[in-house]
Amino acid sequence: MGLFYKNDNGFIESLYDQYGNEIYMICFSYIKNKLDAEDCLQEVFCRAISKMNDLKNHPAPDKWLFVTARLVSFEKLRTINNRREVSINDFETILQSETFEDELFKQQYTDEEIIILRNDILEKLNEKERELYILRYIDKSDVTGISSRLNVSYSNATTRLSRLKAKIIKLAAELFCD
Repeated sequence: MGLFYKNDNGFIESLYDQYGNEIYMICFSYIKNKLDAEDCLQEVFCRAISKMNDLKNHPAPDKWLFVTARLVSFEKLRTINNRREVSINDFETILQSETFEDELFKQQYTDEEIIILRNDILEKLNEKERELYILRYIDKSDVTGISSRLNVSYSNATTRLSRLKAKIIKLAAELFCD
């Protein structure tokens, strides 16, 4: 790793040469617009420059770039659509609903924003949490159906749902809130 990053001037350039196309494709996959995806690519590498000292010691700078590309793309989508920030209060209120993704639609978040949010949250959940998330928020199963499907008691299912809601709020804060 030390030979790859010989000096500060070449560090970001090397990352750009190696990962620039992939970063652009990630941005474009969310934004669906060439110029806006290029803006996102530039923003990702501006952030990399500002975090260069930390990034040089990061165990996986490519992963940092990919995560940053998703976050920058999400921010750009919000700007493009003149949407308000996702806030913890939004999530606490929305998660009280049976199907919080439907509530996000009512809050005027775009389909793309909700898909980004869903995918980023699902990536952070373990297998059991993902299954519960899908049953509750995508398949729109009620607690009785979930307890039957998971072969657990009704109270166990409500406890798991409560923990999942708390985790989603925490993840939303980490991923999307300023």
